[in-house]
Amino acid sequence: DINLKQRIADENIVFGCFNNIKKINKDVIFAWSQILKNTSNSKLYLKSNEFNNIKFKENFEKSFEKLGVLKEKLILENQSERKKLLECYNKIDIALDTFPYTGGTTNLELSYMCVPLITISGETFLSRCGVSVNQNLGMNELIAKNIDEYVEIAINLAKDKNKLSMIKAELLKNSRKSKLFDIEIFSRDFTNAMQDMWKNFLNHNSNTKK
Repeated sequence: DINLKQRIADENIVFGCFNNIKKINKDVIFAWSQILKNTSNSKLYLKSNEFNNIKFKENFEKSFEKLGVLKEKLILENQSERKKLLECYNKIDIALDTFPYTGGTTNLELSYMCVPLITISGETFLSRCGVSVNQNLGMNELIAKNIDEYVEIAINLAKDKNKLSMIKAELLKNSRKSKLFDIEIFSRDFTNAMQDMWKNFLNHNSNTKK
């Protein structure tokens, strides 16, 4: 990864998140601000069509400035078409998941592009999509139990360039063998799951009528 090697040489770290902008709440902004303030030469790269609105963009930047993060630390871009979007993942060193509503398709895309994902383990399906992706890729060390641990993992990984390179290499190896990207296995498991749910539904209705 030429881009990563160049940023490591320059001691720059780019955090990123292409999740739906609606998932970025005050707690997420606070956590991201803590990470940016504790990592030198770091940037936060986000994409959303909402950034077309100048007023929205300015208010978004101010929400970080109130927490001590200058707008120069933010890279705010409009959304891109699919091919360009996938290429943009090559600009990110470490992906930061949103919470409690984590990324879905976005997390699958960035993992396929071998970008390490730091996520928080929640209690519901919508808060565990990132956990599912990381567990399937053998990236359990990037799963945080809470916000403090999430921030700590991000800061430590940003400071350990060798570990970051090793994790990306591991992702390249694991992602191509993972069930996440095996169409045949996914189709089989999904079909079996749907059949099981239908059987359970029929059994439930049958028991209810008795």
